[in-house]
Amino acid sequence: MMSKTYGTTVRSRGEPEDKERRAFFLSLAFAAVAAVFTMYAVRDVTLYGDDYYYLSIPFTSARDFFAAHAGNYMRDNGRFIVHVLASLFLRADLCVWRVFLSAEIGAAVFLICRVAGASCAARCAVALAGVTLIGIDVGRESVFWLTGSFNYVYPVVMALLYWHLLKRGEEGRGPRFLIPVAGFLAAASVEQAAIMTVTVTAAESFGHRRAGRGRLSAAVIASVALGAVSVLFAPGQFRRLSVTTGAPGTVPFPALMRGNIRFFILDALFSPHIRVYFVLLAFALSAFVLIRSRRNLRAAALIFTAAALAFAVAALMRGGKYVTPDIIAIMAFFALSSAAVAAMSKNRTAVAAVVAAGVSLAAILPLPSVGLRNTIFSLICATVFMVAVTPEPPFFADLAAALALTAAGAYTAVSIAAGYASNAGIDAENRRRAAEWREGGGGELVQLKLRDERYGHSMPYNSDFHSYYYKLYFGMPGDTEIIWISPPGEAF
Repeated sequence: MMSKTYGTTVRSRGEPEDKERRAFFLSLAFAAVAAVFTMYAVRDVTLYGDDYYYLSIPFTSARDFFAAHAGNYMRDNGRFIVHVLASLFLRADLCVWRVFLSAEIGAAVFLICRVAGASCAARCAVALAGVTLIGIDVGRESVFWLTGSFNYVYPVVMALLYWHLLKRGEEGRGPRFLIPVAGFLAAASVEQAAIMTVTVTAAESFGHRRAGRGRLSAAVIASVALGAVSVLFAPGQFRRLSVTTGAPGTVPFPALMRGNIRFFILDALFSPHIRVYFVLLAFALSAFVLIRSRRNLRAAALIFTAAALAFAVAALMRGGKYVTPDIIAIMAFFALSSAAVAAMSKNRTAVAAVVAAGVSLAAILPLPSVGLRNTIFSLICATVFMVAVTPEPPFFADLAAALALTAAGAYTAVSIAAGYASNAGIDAENRRRAAEWREGGGGELVQLKLRDERYGHSMPYNSDFHSYYYKLYFGMPGDTEIIWISPPGEAF
């Protein structure tokens, strides 16, 4: 019996309905595991950075609330939706956000599995690893604090949801009216999500026409275009770019681009917590080539596998301050190999994922402010690609791969939880000291720094901007002197 799976004709094992049901529940199971890992990892996460700024936005009336966010849209950037959501969640207990974030991470794993057509435990585990192996270097800026998660996790999930609904609509399944809604919400969230959503839409539209299904509906294209324009061409974007690159004493735009290219290559792709993705990618590419290669090409497949693993090891060991030929070689090998495998797979999802990963990385280059947080979109697209091209292995190999990748995700969650636990109690102690300061009539205030700076983001003692809103949050005058000291050795 033959069946159609996302643009690739494959031979089914058993009834298609049973296989689809098994794939659905496997995806759900690994999504639940991801949610549990996340809930454990963020149990001691508290307020950081911009959280204090968005808590300062008036909540006295809906009119004042939305007017303040409209002002941000006109002045700072186009991220209206995500900042409204962050401000609303900041009014609730942090436990509400922790549950919501865990559900989002679980949803990301589930949607990656469904978009990429994961049909076995190993492929679902690749999705789990691709999401849960996002280490603290990336996660501290994009996942493990409230405002950051709405700027990065929420847009990723919305983009994946749109992709999933788009593919279901292509197959004649699911409510079609939700596709343009999800497309707009994804594209209107943040800049890179807009780029990713537009790229996916273009790739799927091209695939539709190649498959003889015509174009995507005008409603889908219009909703994605409208969402992308609303964030990419927001008045605040132009003002922010002019203030960052056009004012006296600021960096000229060409210099900004050169600095971002250097960051992208040295600090982003070859940072300790991103280099592990080269290993995952090497195994996915090798598995595809070994299993799909013809018998007379088996020697070439083995040579490719050895080269892929060698380049992955080289990526793990690589680090430095300069762009060198070996770095260029590693990047070129994995970029060209991924493109070649995507083409050979004849899988539209794999092709779209490769293109979206590359475009999402390129979208970093003109940004006035970049960090490892900006790589999360490309990492997710790379994960979709790896799940899409990883073949279904024999039973014991399937089980072993699933257990190994799940264990890696669990280790990451435990290590992140331990890091935030090392800072546990400091926020409560600082609140207690601030309350005593207010009751005592003011004066000099002593506050504690984090024990481990990696497990927090843009603390008040590192940023004058956040220091101002930290004081405002605690009802202190702007000229209050805060003495920041290292915490004692014992925990609170």
